[in-house]
Amino acid sequence: MIKVNYIVTPSKIIKCNFGNIKKICLCGSIRFRETILKVMKAGEKKGIEFLFPNIEREDSYPKNGSEPILTSEEIEKLEQEHLKAINSVYTIYVINPGGYIGEHVKLEIRYAKERHRKIYFSEKTNSEYDEMCDDIIPISDLEKLANL
Repeated sequence: MIKVNYIVTPSKIIKCNFGNIKKICLCGSIRFRETILKVMKAGEKKGIEFLFPNIEREDSYPKNGSEPILTSEEIEKLEQEHLKAINSVYTIYVINPGGYIGEHVKLEIRYAKERHRKIYFSEKTNSEYDEMCDDIIPISDLEKLANL
């Protein structure tokens, strides 16, 4: 939980978090890498540290929206690192444009649910996974995540 402090000035009250960053694990298909990077950058401005292991690794992530070029060993390693990130937070945020969630993201959602993490989606999936979701928070409303 983030500690919130307030600065009171003669004209207003300012909400501050004085270096206490809210950490949230991002989940989503790597085909949405550019969107994930934009969300991470926008989150920084709102006091959110989004965790998404190895997102900066460009060598295996094509820019055209196709699937990454990874070996099965690399995929397994990345998945384990992502599960470790989920273990280190209380909240996950699933980036799922058009409601899409791939098999690895489904595994991450189930893993988070089993560990009683809060789960938020950027869009409805129109599947049974919506029942695992605590709320839908559009990418345009990251302020809501910052204030949880």
